[in-house]
Amino acid sequence: MPEKYNVLNSNSSNSSSGSVFCRLLSLQILDLSNNKLTGKLPDCWWNLQNLQFMDLSHNDFSVGHNHHS
Repeated sequence: MPEKYNVLNSNSSNSSSGSVFCRLLSLQILDLSNNKLTGKLPDCWWNLQNLQFMDLSHNDFSVGHNHHS
């Protein structure tokens, strides 16, 4: 069964390796809120075409990606 939801909120993880989600092509909901994630968002996240909702609140990601449609 394809992965549709991934909820890892309040996990207190300090990992910044978000590229693991890039292989989940059927991912529709990604909730990584309330973690201690840092770093830059992986560029491949912009290619998750089935992703409908993403919550990255209360983390410390750096800004620097310019997404062009």
